Amino acid sequence: MKKAIILINTGSPKSLEVGDVRSFLENFLSDKRVLNMPSMIRLPLVKGIIVPSRASRSRDKYALIWEEEGAPLVLRTAELANEVQRISGIPTFTAMRYEKDSVGHALDKASQLGCEEVVLAPLFPHYAMSSYESAVAHVADTWEMGSYSFELKCITPYYNHPIFIDALAEQVSRFVQMGEHLVFSYHGIPLSQAKPYLGNVEKDYESQCQETTRLLMGHPWVKALQLTSEVAYQSRFGSNKWLSPTLEGRLAKLPSEGHDRVAVICPSFVCDGLETIWEIGIHLKKKFGGSNLSLVACPNGSHTMARAIVDLVNNLATGADRWIAP
Repeated sequence: MKKAIILINTGSPKSLEVGDVRSFLENFLSDKRVLNMPSMIRLPLVKGIIVPSRASRSRDKYALIWEEEGAPLVLRTAELANEVQRISGIPTFTAMRYEKDSVGHALDKASQLGCEEVVLAPLFPHYAMSSYESAVAHVADTWEMGSYSFELKCITPYYNHPIFIDALAEQVSRFVQMGEHLVFSYHGIPLSQAKPYLGNVEKDYESQCQETTRLLMGHPWVKALQLTSEVAYQSRFGSNKWLSPTLEGRLAKLPSEGHDRVAVICPSFVCDGLETIWEIGIHLKKKFGGSNLSLVACPNGSHTMARAIVDLVNNLATGADRWIAP
Protein backbone atom coordinates (compact mmCIF):
# COMPACT_ATOMS: atom_id res chain seq x y z
CA MET A 1 0.00 0.00 0.00
CA LYS A 2 1.43 3.36 -1.03
CA LYS A 3 1.56 5.67 1.97
CA ALA A 4 2.43 9.29 2.80
CA ILE A 5 2.95 11.12 6.06
CA ILE A 6 1.84 14.67 6.87
CA LEU A 7 3.39 16.47 9.84
CA ILE A 8 1.06 19.23 11.00
CA ASN A 9 2.07 22.08 13.26
CA THR A 10 0.46 25.33 14.35
CA GLY A 11 2.28 27.53 11.86
CA SER A 12 3.61 31.09 11.85
CA PRO A 13 3.03 34.28 9.87
CA LYS A 14 4.30 34.05 6.30
CA SER A 15 6.45 37.12 6.81
CA LEU A 16 7.12 39.91 9.28
CA GLU A 17 4.69 42.21 7.50
CA VAL A 18 2.02 43.31 9.97
CA GLY A 19 -0.67 42.21 7.50
CA ASP A 20 0.68 38.66 7.47
CA VAL A 21 0.91 38.61 11.26
CA ARG A 22 -2.65 39.90 11.49
CA SER A 23 -3.90 37.23 9.07
CA PHE A 24 -2.19 34.47 11.07
CA LEU A 25 -3.61 35.72 14.37
CA GLU A 26 -7.11 35.97 12.91
CA ASN A 27 -6.96 32.40 11.61
CA PHE A 28 -5.62 31.14 14.92
CA LEU A 29 -7.92 32.98 17.31
CA SER A 30 -11.02 32.46 15.15
CA ASP A 31 -10.73 28.70 15.74
CA LYS A 32 -13.68 27.62 17.90
CA ARG A 33 -11.43 25.08 19.62
CA VAL A 34 -9.00 27.84 20.67
CA LEU A 35 -11.55 30.41 21.83
CA ASN A 36 -14.47 28.27 22.89
CA MET A 37 -17.38 30.70 22.60
CA PRO A 38 -20.24 31.28 20.15
CA SER A 39 -19.03 32.53 16.77
CA MET A 40 -21.27 35.62 16.95
CA ILE A 41 -19.18 36.69 19.95
CA ARG A 42 -15.81 35.15 19.03
CA LEU A 43 -15.39 36.56 15.54
CA PRO A 44 -16.18 40.24 16.24
CA LEU A 45 -14.04 40.04 19.37
CA VAL A 46 -11.09 38.57 17.48
CA LYS A 47 -11.28 40.75 14.38
CA GLY A 48 -12.43 43.95 16.01
CA ILE A 49 -10.53 44.03 19.30
CA ILE A 50 -7.95 41.30 19.97
CA VAL A 51 -6.08 41.17 16.67
CA PRO A 52 -5.91 44.94 16.04
CA SER A 53 -4.48 45.42 19.53
CA ARG A 54 -1.96 42.58 19.27
CA ALA A 55 -0.74 42.45 15.67
CA SER A 56 2.07 45.00 15.94
CA ARG A 57 3.29 43.65 19.27
CA SER A 58 3.24 40.10 17.94
CA ARG A 59 5.17 41.23 14.88
CA ASP A 60 7.88 42.66 17.14
CA LYS A 61 8.13 39.37 19.03
CA TYR A 62 8.48 37.36 15.83
CA ALA A 63 11.13 39.79 14.59
CA LEU A 64 13.33 38.83 17.55
CA ILE A 65 13.37 35.14 16.61
CA TRP A 66 13.01 35.28 12.81
CA GLU A 67 15.72 33.55 10.81
CA GLU A 68 17.05 34.45 7.39
CA GLU A 69 15.02 31.63 5.80
CA GLY A 70 11.84 32.35 7.75
CA ALA A 71 9.95 31.39 10.90
CA PRO A 72 11.79 28.92 13.17
CA LEU A 73 8.72 26.73 13.76
CA VAL A 74 8.18 26.24 10.04
CA LEU A 75 11.87 25.59 9.39
CA ARG A 76 12.24 23.06 12.22
CA THR A 77 9.07 21.26 11.10
CA ALA A 78 10.50 20.95 7.58
CA GLU A 79 13.78 19.60 8.98
CA LEU A 80 11.88 16.97 10.94
CA ALA A 81 9.88 16.01 7.84
CA ASN A 82 13.11 15.56 5.89
CA GLU A 83 14.52 13.28 8.58
CA VAL A 84 11.31 11.26 8.84
CA GLN A 85 11.33 10.72 5.08
CA ARG A 86 15.03 9.88 5.06
CA ILE A 87 14.79 7.10 7.62
CA SER A 88 11.37 5.75 6.63
CA GLY A 89 11.46 6.02 2.86
CA ILE A 90 7.86 7.29 3.06
CA PRO A 91 7.00 10.59 1.30
CA THR A 92 6.57 13.14 4.09
CA PHE A 93 4.98 16.56 3.80
CA THR A 94 4.34 19.42 6.19
CA ALA A 95 1.16 21.39 6.81
CA MET A 96 0.40 24.35 9.04
CA ARG A 97 -2.96 24.47 10.80
CA TYR A 98 -3.39 28.24 10.53
CA GLU A 99 -1.81 28.86 7.14
CA LYS A 100 -4.46 29.21 4.45
CA ASP A 101 -4.59 26.27 2.00
CA SER A 102 -1.56 24.60 3.62
CA VAL A 103 -3.43 21.41 4.53
CA GLY A 104 -5.09 21.18 1.12
CA HIS A 105 -1.73 21.51 -0.63
CA ALA A 106 -0.27 18.68 1.45
CA LEU A 107 -3.26 16.42 0.76
CA ASP A 108 -3.02 17.26 -2.96
CA LYS A 109 0.64 16.20 -3.02
CA ALA A 110 -0.23 12.86 -1.47
CA SER A 111 -3.06 12.39 -3.94
CA GLN A 112 -0.80 13.19 -6.91
CA LEU A 113 1.55 10.41 -5.77
CA GLY A 114 -1.32 7.92 -5.93
CA CYS A 115 -1.25 7.22 -2.19
CA GLU A 116 -3.79 4.83 -0.76
CA GLU A 117 -3.20 5.90 2.83
CA VAL A 118 -2.11 9.16 4.44
CA VAL A 119 -1.08 9.23 8.08
CA LEU A 120 -1.37 12.53 9.90
CA ALA A 121 1.20 13.25 12.61
CA PRO A 122 0.20 16.23 14.78
CA LEU A 123 3.31 17.71 16.37
CA PHE A 124 1.47 17.95 19.68
CA PRO A 125 2.34 14.96 21.90
CA HIS A 126 -0.60 15.47 24.29
CA TYR A 127 -4.29 15.52 23.51
CA ALA A 128 -5.89 18.96 23.82
CA MET A 129 -8.91 20.37 22.04
CA SER A 130 -7.03 23.54 21.08
CA SER A 131 -4.01 21.82 19.54
CA TYR A 132 -4.14 18.11 18.73
CA GLU A 133 -7.90 17.88 18.13
CA SER A 134 -8.06 21.15 16.19
CA ALA A 135 -5.34 19.97 13.82
CA VAL A 136 -6.94 16.57 13.25
CA ALA A 137 -10.43 18.03 12.76
CA HIS A 138 -9.17 20.59 10.25
CA VAL A 139 -7.35 17.98 8.19
CA ALA A 140 -10.33 15.60 8.33
CA ASP A 141 -12.69 18.36 7.17
CA THR A 142 -10.37 19.32 4.31
CA TRP A 143 -9.97 15.66 3.32
CA GLU A 144 -13.74 15.11 3.29
CA MET A 145 -14.46 18.26 1.27
CA GLY A 146 -11.77 17.32 -1.24
CA SER A 147 -13.24 13.86 -1.85
CA TYR A 148 -9.79 12.29 -1.82
CA SER A 149 -9.66 8.58 -2.58
CA PHE A 150 -7.00 7.67 0.00
CA GLU A 151 -7.71 6.64 3.58
CA LEU A 152 -6.86 9.18 6.29
CA LYS A 153 -5.34 7.97 9.54
CA CYS A 154 -3.77 9.73 12.50
CA ILE A 155 -1.12 8.79 15.03
CA THR A 156 -2.29 8.60 18.64
CA PRO A 157 -1.11 11.12 21.25
CA TYR A 158 2.43 10.06 22.14
CA TYR A 159 3.10 11.72 25.47
CA ASN A 160 4.31 8.37 26.87
CA HIS A 161 5.96 6.89 23.78
CA PRO A 162 9.39 5.56 24.78
CA ILE A 163 11.24 6.99 21.77
CA PHE A 164 9.63 10.39 22.30
CA ILE A 165 10.80 10.27 25.91
CA ASP A 166 14.28 9.37 24.61
CA ALA A 167 14.17 12.45 22.35
CA LEU A 168 13.35 14.66 25.34
CA ALA A 169 16.03 12.99 27.46
CA GLU A 170 18.62 13.76 24.79
CA GLN A 171 17.73 17.43 25.03
CA VAL A 172 17.91 17.43 28.82
CA SER A 173 21.34 15.81 28.71
CA ARG A 174 22.51 18.52 26.28
CA PHE A 175 21.11 21.59 28.01
CA VAL A 176 20.73 20.88 31.74
CA GLN A 177 23.53 20.88 34.30
CA MET A 178 23.96 18.52 37.25
CA GLY A 179 21.70 19.36 40.19
CA GLU A 180 19.65 22.08 38.47
CA HIS A 181 15.94 22.58 39.02
CA LEU A 182 13.98 21.50 35.93
CA VAL A 183 10.60 23.10 35.27
CA PHE A 184 8.32 21.21 32.92
CA SER A 185 6.39 23.97 31.18
CA TYR A 186 3.34 22.66 29.36
CA HIS A 187 1.08 24.82 27.23
CA GLY A 188 -1.81 25.93 29.38
CA ILE A 189 -5.43 25.19 28.54
CA PRO A 190 -8.67 26.51 30.13
CA LEU A 191 -10.20 24.34 32.83
CA SER A 192 -13.34 24.23 30.70
CA GLN A 193 -11.39 22.23 28.11
CA ALA A 194 -9.63 20.01 30.64
CA LYS A 195 -12.49 18.97 32.93
CA PRO A 196 -14.65 17.07 30.40
CA TYR A 197 -11.87 14.53 29.88
CA LEU A 198 -10.71 13.96 33.46
CA GLY A 199 -10.06 10.25 33.91
CA ASN A 200 -10.15 9.58 30.15
CA VAL A 201 -6.71 8.12 29.52
CA GLU A 202 -6.75 9.05 25.84
CA LYS A 203 -7.76 12.70 26.37
CA ASP A 204 -6.92 13.77 29.94
CA TYR A 205 -4.42 16.54 29.20
CA GLU A 206 -3.22 17.22 32.73
CA SER A 207 -2.75 13.52 33.44
CA GLN A 208 -0.82 13.09 30.19
CA CYS A 209 1.47 15.98 31.12
CA GLN A 210 2.12 14.43 34.52
CA GLU A 211 2.93 11.10 32.87
CA THR A 212 5.44 12.69 30.48
CA THR A 213 7.08 14.32 33.49
CA ARG A 214 7.22 11.05 35.43
CA LEU A 215 8.68 9.09 32.54
CA LEU A 216 11.31 11.70 31.68
CA MET A 217 12.44 12.14 35.29
CA GLY A 218 12.78 8.35 35.48
CA HIS A 219 14.90 8.12 32.33
CA PRO A 220 18.46 6.94 33.14
CA TRP A 221 20.12 9.92 31.42
CA VAL A 222 17.96 12.35 33.40
CA LYS A 223 18.23 10.50 36.72
CA ALA A 224 22.01 10.70 36.45
CA LEU A 225 21.78 14.52 36.61
CA GLN A 226 20.15 14.43 40.08
CA LEU A 227 17.62 17.12 39.24
CA THR A 228 14.68 18.47 41.17
CA SER A 229 11.58 19.20 39.13
CA GLU A 230 8.06 20.57 38.98
CA VAL A 231 5.24 21.18 36.50
CA ALA A 232 3.85 24.56 35.41
CA TYR A 233 1.73 25.87 32.53
CA GLN A 234 2.55 28.70 30.13
CA SER A 235 0.95 30.97 27.51
CA ARG A 236 -2.23 31.75 29.41
CA PHE A 237 -4.66 33.88 27.42
CA GLY A 238 -7.76 35.70 28.59
CA SER A 239 -9.43 35.86 31.99
CA ASN A 240 -10.90 32.36 32.32
CA LYS A 241 -9.51 29.86 34.82
CA TRP A 242 -6.70 27.77 33.37
CA LEU A 243 -4.56 24.90 34.57
CA SER A 244 -2.15 26.05 37.24
CA PRO A 245 0.38 26.95 38.49
CA THR A 246 1.53 29.39 35.84
CA LEU A 247 5.13 29.27 34.66
CA GLU A 248 5.57 32.99 35.28
CA GLY A 249 4.25 32.69 38.82
CA ARG A 250 6.56 29.82 39.66
CA LEU A 251 9.66 31.45 38.16
CA ALA A 252 9.04 34.48 40.38
CA LYS A 253 9.11 32.31 43.52
CA LEU A 254 11.88 29.81 42.76
CA PRO A 255 14.86 31.95 43.89
CA SER A 256 13.32 32.39 47.37
CA GLU A 257 12.82 28.63 47.52
CA GLY A 258 16.53 28.01 47.03
CA HIS A 259 16.57 27.27 43.29
CA ASP A 260 19.28 29.53 41.94
CA ARG A 261 19.72 27.77 38.60
CA VAL A 262 16.62 26.79 36.66
CA ALA A 263 16.14 25.06 33.32
CA VAL A 264 12.79 25.01 31.50
CA ILE A 265 11.70 22.24 29.15
CA CYS A 266 8.54 22.47 27.01
CA PRO A 267 7.30 18.96 26.15
CA SER A 268 4.06 20.29 24.62
CA PHE A 269 6.07 21.37 21.60
CA VAL A 270 8.03 19.12 19.26
CA CYS A 271 9.52 22.13 17.46
CA ASP A 272 10.69 25.46 18.81
CA GLY A 273 8.68 28.58 18.00
CA LEU A 274 7.44 31.79 19.56
CA GLU A 275 6.19 30.10 22.76
CA THR A 276 9.61 28.66 23.52
CA ILE A 277 12.26 30.87 21.91
CA TRP A 278 10.65 34.23 22.67
CA GLU A 279 8.34 33.60 25.63
CA ILE A 280 10.88 31.68 27.70
CA GLY A 281 14.26 32.13 26.03
CA ILE A 282 13.93 35.92 25.72
CA HIS A 283 11.01 37.38 27.70
CA LEU A 284 10.97 35.26 30.88
CA LYS A 285 14.73 34.87 30.89
CA LYS A 286 15.12 38.65 30.94
CA LYS A 287 12.34 39.11 33.50
CA PHE A 288 13.36 36.44 36.00
CA GLY A 289 16.52 34.54 35.34
CA GLY A 290 19.19 36.17 33.27
CA SER A 291 22.11 33.76 33.07
CA ASN A 292 20.50 31.58 35.76
CA LEU A 293 17.54 30.58 33.58
CA SER A 294 18.06 28.34 30.57
CA LEU A 295 15.73 26.97 27.91
CA VAL A 296 15.95 23.34 26.87
CA ALA A 297 15.53 23.23 23.10
CA CYS A 298 12.72 21.10 21.68
CA PRO A 299 13.63 17.90 19.82
CA ASN A 300 13.02 19.69 16.51
CA GLY A 301 14.45 17.66 13.62
CA SER A 302 16.48 15.23 15.70
CA HIS A 303 17.04 11.69 14.49
CA THR A 304 15.43 10.32 17.64
CA MET A 305 12.30 12.45 17.26
CA ALA A 306 12.02 11.31 13.65
CA ARG A 307 12.33 7.68 14.80
CA ALA A 308 9.48 8.26 17.22
CA ILE A 309 7.24 9.61 14.45
CA VAL A 310 8.08 6.69 12.15
CA ASP A 311 7.33 4.15 14.88
CA LEU A 312 4.00 5.84 15.59
CA VAL A 313 3.09 5.90 11.91
CA ASN A 314 3.89 2.22 11.50
CA ASN A 315 2.37 0.95 14.73
CA LEU A 316 -0.01 3.45 16.35
CA ALA A 317 -2.14 5.00 13.60
CA THR A 318 -5.93 4.95 13.92
CA GLY A 319 -8.91 6.45 12.15
CA ALA A 320 -8.79 10.23 12.40
CA ASP A 321 -12.41 10.52 13.55
CA ARG A 322 -11.48 8.82 16.81
CA TRP A 323 -9.86 12.07 17.97
CA ILE A 324 -12.59 14.54 17.03
CA ALA A 325 -15.23 15.44 19.59
CA PRO A 326 -18.78 15.24 18.23
